[in-house]
Amino acid sequence: MPNITHFEQNQGLYVVEGPFDGTLLSICIKAGCEAEPEGKNGLAHLVEHICLAYRNHDPILEKYNSEYKQLGFHFSGYTNYGLTVLNISFPSSAECLNCCVHLIKEILQASIVNEDTFQISKKEILAECNILSERWRVQKEIINYITNGQINILPVGDKDQIEQLTEEDVRSFINKFYILTNMAFIIQTSLSLQTVKNAVLGILFNNNEPLPKISAKEIAYLVNQPAEFYYLKSMNNIKKIELFFHKPYTHIDLKVKIVRMLFEIMLTDCIAKYLSYFKSITDIQHITISDRHITNYYYYHVISLYLQKGDCDMGTLMNELIDHLRSYFFTVNDFEEAKRSISTLSMQSSDLSMEHIFDNLSANFFYDEPMHITADHFEEILNILGDLKSDDVNIYKNLVLSAPCKVVIEN
Repeated sequence: MPNITHFEQNQGLYVVEGPFDGTLLSICIKAGCEAEPEGKNGLAHLVEHICLAYRNHDPILEKYNSEYKQLGFHFSGYTNYGLTVLNISFPSSAECLNCCVHLIKEILQASIVNEDTFQISKKEILAECNILSERWRVQKEIINYITNGQINILPVGDKDQIEQLTEEDVRSFINKFYILTNMAFIIQTSLSLQTVKNAVLGILFNNNEPLPKISAKEIAYLVNQPAEFYYLKSMNNIKKIELFFHKPYTHIDLKVKIVRMLFEIMLTDCIAKYLSYFKSITDIQHITISDRHITNYYYYHVISLYLQKGDCDMGTLMNELIDHLRSYFFTVNDFEEAKRSISTLSMQSSDLSMEHIFDNLSANFFYDEPMHITADHFEEILNILGDLKSDDVNIYKNLVLSAPCKVVIEN
């Protein structure tokens, strides 16, 4: 079972106590570029950088961040369409914890915003726009294509619009979205649970409102329609192909989440076996099955293929692959093999990393997905696995793969 000493959740506060190497605080905010005012694309990204500005080694920030640097703090984060995550890691000590609490207050009160943090952070994200311009161009083309032109912005931001942003824009965004009813704090630590609760009591335990649930929003479509294709120029020797099956996000319980895990394992194996029959594909580099949560409506099950460039017509091959996957029936043997891999994973407590715990708990906060990190959670998983049948996965497969599909091929 997972090697966790204590776990407690109180609305938007998750505390995981265990034999971790230090402490990791992940601040989750339900606001990304989708929440930006018109004409201010890049604001959410800029707010993220300002909140994490103390990681910057610019001498101008020495008066703000010297204590954090001396104590061994590390900062990272990212912004997406509907969310932002700030990661703050530090040695497990009362001094560091109190210092972290002080930083949380600076963020919530927007007092971390000043001319120095603003200018340095704006310079950082403008550099990111310039250096990775080709990458962002490709991403924007893909997002625009799969959302039928409804989403034309990227989390990184638009360079011209970033140039026009002001400190007041940043403070306004923080005051509107960086509020406790819109945030979660995931703390993984070797400190005692009570020590953490005592430290954050004054600022995080005044949120008694229940977290909002995600309501279902379905789309009407004809099942198993032919896929649509979009071709992009690729700059490397690996051909990347992504198949996007569009089905708006709805809340799932633990049983459906396990079925989804089994589906991803079984489908990956099915694709690898099918592609192995084609001599024109010299090598399969990687196959992943995942989900792409742009918004609750623009939610996709994504099959990503990384192939050595072959001499076959990839459009024809992908059509044949989609037809094969839609008609394929997972066997009992397929099911039992996938089930064994999940059962084995459930019993490997030492493999439950901070990243794994964060992924699980953040999905609970952002998408209302069920948690599974404690011994009780994993016992429940094993019980559910014992009741599942291969038909459960076939039903889920048909639901996912019958949805509208768009294929992006990077040549």
